Amino acid sequence: MGAPGATKKRGLKHRHRPIRPERIRRLPELGGIGFSWTDRRLAREGHLARLSPEAAKLYLFLVTVADRDGVSYYGEAKVAELTGLDRGLVFEFLRELIRADLVAYRHPVYQVLSLPDRPPPISPGPP
Repeated sequence: MGAPGATKKRGLKHRHRPIRPERIRRLPELGGIGFSWTDRRLAREGHLARLSPEAAKLYLFLVTVADRDGVSYYGEAKVAELTGLDRGLVFEFLRELIRADLVAYRHPVYQVLSLPDRPPPISPGPP
């Protein structure tokens, strides 16, 4: 089995690079509040409260399938199939995560970002 994020293409290993290398997620500091791969600030600072349930579901999926740098590259159809989200709405929920500064996207690569210092303000609906 190869390195996380690596795939074999015509016998060669290929690894997608992070879109925003300065925002690669890291294990959160313990600081006496326990351990979790997902930064507890996601809940404590209101990042989750700003998301629709569908965007939160997509975020959970992306966190789950990402490599050590937060990178994954599932196609829209596969994301819809594995999450149960409507295929036609996957990119709407992705845009919500991008506006929340939680995910970067450059076709075909998704990157779960480290949490911003401050959550962005709640924006009213789609762009």
